[in-house]
Amino acid sequence: MVFRTETWRIERKRIGWTEYKFLYRKGYKKARCGLDLFVQLIIADYHVRELAQQKEALQEKLEKLDKTQEVLQKEYWYQECELHKWQSSIPGGPMKLAYESLRKNPKWYMQNELIKDCAGRGGCCGRECGCCEKRESTPEKSMGAGHCTTGCACCSSFRGCELTAQEKKNIRDALRAALKYSNSAYLLSMSRAYIIRDRKV
Repeated sequence: MVFRTETWRIERKRIGWTEYKFLYRKGYKKARCGLDLFVQLIIADYHVRELAQQKEALQEKLEKLDKTQEVLQKEYWYQECELHKWQSSIPGGPMKLAYESLRKNPKWYMQNELIKDCAGRGGCCGRECGCCEKRESTPEKSMGAGHCTTGCACCSSFRGCELTAQEKKNIRDALRAALKYSNSAYLLSMSRAYIIRDRKV
C-alpha cells in the first residue's frame, strides 16, 4: 500500500503476519521504522494532552478554591467576633475564672463528656484516627481547635461525601434547638464540660 504526501512517498510493507514497517522515500534517501514508533508517539501525545488538561482543570479548581477561601476567611473573622462577644458575656467571678483557667490548656476540649459527644455525632473520636487530639491552634486560627463539625475533612473522607451548605446549616440549627429548647440535660452536660476540668485533661 502506498501513501503520498507533497514531498514523501510512503510505502507500507507487511512483514510476517502481524508486523508492518514503513519505507520512506525522498529522493535517494530511505528510512525504515516499525509501527511501535507510532504506538509510542500516539501514547506520548495523549499523555501530554492529558497532563495539560489536568493542569487546566486544576487551575480552574484553584481559582474556585481561592474564592471559597476568601468567603471562609470573612466568615471566620465574623464568628471570631461573635465568640469573643459571648465569652465576654460570662459574668465575672468563679465561673469566669473556671472558664479561662480551663482554656490555658490547649487541649482543654479533650474532656470526657465532649469526647463522648463527638463520637456520638459520628466524629473522629469514634474512630482511631485521633484527629481531634492532633488539632492545633495557629496564628491564623487562634480559635477553632476542637472536636469534629461538619467541616471536618477526615469525617467527609470517611463517609465519601460532602454536605451542602444548606445541610450544614440544618445541623447547626438542630444543635441550637437541642441546646435551647428541647434537651436541658444535654445543655447542662455540655455547659459543665465547657467550664469544669475533668480528670482526663
